[in-house]
Amino acid sequence: MNNLRIKTKITIVVLLSLVCFLATSAYIISGLFQTKASAAKSIELIVDIVDQNDFVHEFQKERAGSISIVNGNGNVANLSKQRSIVDEKLNNLKDKGDLVSKLAAFRAKVNARDADIFDDSRAIVQSSFVLSNEYAKGFDATLQDDFRRALAISQIKENIGFLRAIMASIYTKRSITPQEHLKIIVVDGTTASYVGNFFDFNDPRYS
Repeated sequence: MNNLRIKTKITIVVLLSLVCFLATSAYIISGLFQTKASAAKSIELIVDIVDQNDFVHEFQKERAGSISIVNGNGNVANLSKQRSIVDEKLNNLKDKGDLVSKLAAFRAKVNARDADIFDDSRAIVQSSFVLSNEYAKGFDATLQDDFRRALAISQIKENIGFLRAIMASIYTKRSITPQEHLKIIVVDGTTASYVGNFFDFNDPRYS
């Protein structure tokens, strides 16, 4: 190296610097593309989960109207309108799983004025939660806690809605069966568990 001319030395140093710069730039650009791809995938998954939540929300309204119909004090026209909204939300879902068949079975019972619809309605919501869980597996690790926290809130909301539906049926009939009493106990226990999940995945700063 000492025998090389100054001009040659400068050229070598410049070339080495350029190679290092290009390698660093390539690494940074590759990271940016990966980050962009990951963000795009996360956004797509979030949209799918939001669609599932919209379906569940509208179905919970249908469930309330269905219970009123089964108990003999509902509005058929209002229920029909709500079913149309639920069907629209269902059609928007990227993946429907077994929601179509379960929803059809639930509605068949309602149309037949079969009061044993609570477990069927529960199964529909749980199926939607399962699909959301599958979507969440594709999230970046930094979003996992956020999803678990949001899922816990959805599960708490579902439990409260389910409990309200049971209580509405009980008050309408002015009687309670052993099965309904057991459902209330189970729902109360699982709600406490979901509340615990929320705090487990919540940022300690907000606990």
